[in-house]
Amino acid sequence: WSYAKTGHNSSDLFDAAAEEAIKKINTFESQDMANTVWAYATSGHASPDLFNVTADEALKKINTFDSRLLSHIVWAYAQSDHKSPDLFKAVKKINAFNSQDLSNTTLASANVGQTSPDLFDMAAKEAVKNITTSKSQNITNTLWSYAKTGQVSPK
Repeated sequence: WSYAKTGHNSSDLFDAAAEEAIKKINTFESQDMANTVWAYATSGHASPDLFNVTADEALKKINTFDSRLLSHIVWAYAQSDHKSPDLFKAVKKINAFNSQDLSNTTLASANVGQTSPDLFDMAAKEAVKNITTSKSQNITNTLWSYAKTGQVSPK
């Protein structure tokens, strides 16, 4: 995480860490998974095998993710342009999302072309509930996500 945050990219370190993380992914908690893929996405270091096993493990533990961690993991997959349709479809704890997490999740989904109608339907309902307390940027990002993916807001 710290290497990614500082912009320092050591390919040897990231490759070795990915190899070890793949072996131990079943011991990772939701925070560990989100932080790991976030670090790879932020650093721009590709590791498709790591992202694949992380998605599989995250799906098994999806109920242990809070909205912030879900939005971070979805953002990391979008930032890395790593497709994981099952992971994106599983993000159904949308009613626990605050407006920032909701905005991040729909924006990330739109950026990688993940157009799960269930996700966007739930996002619309939650956005309407929280519209008066949402920041304008979050509203704008959520609306842009709908436009980009061609989603229609449920009635």
